[in-house]
Amino acid sequence: MKELVRLRMRPSRDRRSFRYMLDYMDASGKRRQVSLGHADKRQAERQRHEKELELRVNVTDPVSMKLTDFFRDSLARTKGQVRATTLKETARSMNDFVACVGDIDVQEVQYRHGEQFIQYCSGQDISAATVAKKVKHLKRVFQLAEDRGQLDRHPLHNRSCSPTKNATDCAWPPDSTRRKVAPSNGSCSFVFVWGPACGAEN
Repeated sequence: MKELVRLRMRPSRDRRSFRYMLDYMDASGKRRQVSLGHADKRQAERQRHEKELELRVNVTDPVSMKLTDFFRDSLARTKGQVRATTLKETARSMNDFVACVGDIDVQEVQYRHGEQFIQYCSGQDISAATVAKKVKHLKRVFQLAEDRGQLDRHPLHNRSCSPTKNATDCAWPPDSTRRKVAPSNGSCSFVFVWGPACGAEN
């Protein structure tokens, strides 16, 4: 079972001592780092366990919703926590992903959809660096959903792309089969307010 609360050490300014702190996502999806004010490991572990139990009481069950609704919910939860430009870039990445795989249920998203998305972006003449940014934004959205309990495990967990390579040369497991995948015929026409669907970035 995934830990909701992590125990970390925060060094003092002179780097000669440290104090434990709790690192977790609260019910609203905002990251919290709370200093415990001491260096007692046993006490810190007990406090971490207590906070873990507290959060699990409020964790939502995995949800079933269309990608467009899921993305709207994610943007609403994240608004005010990141820069407006980051929200716009994330929204464009979401648009492209929905246009590629269709407005499917978020619980149906699989690793292969990440593979399909990379190929789709390649066909849109989007630079490798921009593709890497889009994947990064999507991974962040799914990671937050996992932290909130909306997903058991986000599907793009091991998806990575090097901006120094071509978009089709992203890192895949050795046994993966690379293939060109055309955009879904049932592509959703949903457009977020920050930009048109499938908009290419340079």
